[in-house]
Amino acid sequence: MLKTENPAAVGIGEPGHKTQSQENDNAARHKNQVFFDAEAICRIIADAGLTPPPEIIQDSSIHRFASNGDAADKAGYYCFYENGGGFFGCWRAGIYKKINPSGFDTWTDADRKEYRDRMKKVRDEAKAQREKKQASAAVKANQRWESAKPADPDHPYLKKKQIKPHNARQIGKSLIIPIEDTTGKIVSLQSIDETGKKKFLPGGKISGGFFVIGGDDFTNGGFICEGWATGCSIHEATGKPVVVAFNSGNLPRVAELFKDNPFIIAADNDLSTAGKIGKNPGVDAAKKAADKSGLPFIVCPVDSDFNDLHCQKGLDAVKQALSEKPKTGSTEWPNPSPLFNSYEPEPFPIDALPAIFRHAVDEVRDYVQAPIPMIISSALGAASIAVQGHYDVKRDDGLTGPVSLFLWVVADSGERKTTVDNYFTAGIRTFESQKRQEMQPEIDAYEREMKIYKAKEDGLLQAIKQVKASEGKANGKN
Repeated sequence: MLKTENPAAVGIGEPGHKTQSQENDNAARHKNQVFFDAEAICRIIADAGLTPPPEIIQDSSIHRFASNGDAADKAGYYCFYENGGGFFGCWRAGIYKKINPSGFDTWTDADRKEYRDRMKKVRDEAKAQREKKQASAAVKANQRWESAKPADPDHPYLKKKQIKPHNARQIGKSLIIPIEDTTGKIVSLQSIDETGKKKFLPGGKISGGFFVIGGDDFTNGGFICEGWATGCSIHEATGKPVVVAFNSGNLPRVAELFKDNPFIIAADNDLSTAGKIGKNPGVDAAKKAADKSGLPFIVCPVDSDFNDLHCQKGLDAVKQALSEKPKTGSTEWPNPSPLFNSYEPEPFPIDALPAIFRHAVDEVRDYVQAPIPMIISSALGAASIAVQGHYDVKRDDGLTGPVSLFLWVVADSGERKTTVDNYFTAGIRTFESQKRQEMQPEIDAYEREMKIYKAKEDGLLQAIKQVKASEGKANGKN
């Protein structure tokens, strides 16, 4: 990964103080300066709650990555320019962040104009390359679609989702769903394998693309939703046409395309995601789509989407939910004011750690791809266990004690807490196991002696009871 000589907090070099000669040579300075520190960018991505990509490629192109650690779920994306800032985000989590070069606010107007002009040129070139790739992908998509066979109604994914094929096709073991533009041309494909893993055709255009289930007669209304299986369930429950947008980021664009039709937006309800990041991507996307298109929306009453409702409670439950009075973006009650102040956490100061400590944390992060604060908590805990029997710390007069730490890490199941702990405590656990084995003979001897002692004690107590009982009887006779 690329590094700067003096990486800033966000990983991009500062212009610094300028002499008059430097002012007159901005272009050369920008051309030769190395702006980017990929390690710092990865830390920013991790602090946003995403699993960083294994590498950052600076080629002014959008790259997808597994933002939750699942290699098959590449909902994350980033784009960084060769000599400047960029952006990253996650379609699934609804996260988007732009990164300017460090010190951008202190640059001169000439610096900023040069930077913006340079970035515009890079974006224009990237757009031309992207459109070329999309055109090539469209040709491939049409060829694959023509060669595909009608989907098998007994396909495992269809059985699991309890839906019919609805004009989907099949190549090998994967279902194929076309993505069309407003002219009816196929611009890309989505494939779904037997386990439900979804993939888009590499290089294919998704933005503004859609697939219609149930015909194109929209006079009696219809629905717009994110996923294909969701669209199938909605059509089967209502009999009305459904426009599939394929993801939350594309939902507002598709809604705007169909704003002149009597449609209702069927919103996913990502409650599990909201519990993790405090945002509900499905509902947020529906509200944004409603604001852009003027169309109303209905939120799924259960976690996830209307196909989950179908599978849990049947098609009648889907029909009932979609018959409720829809909401509109303009009449939504505003969110209540928060009870507590919110703030954007600063990147964890990993550079403040001693070198040997920092290198260990970096190595575990590379292997596990867990958040930096969680990794450092495990490392500090292991270090305190290792030295607490040897050192005390004097915090104040009369306050001296071992260097013990009480650390509390709050994270969902599957966030790799145990995996991270095992990296740092493996040596401690091995040491404890060895000591336990070494001490086992003494422990066994101690337990034997305790049994003998206990037997003697029980015998004495029993004898005392018998003596007391005899004395009681004798006193009673007298």
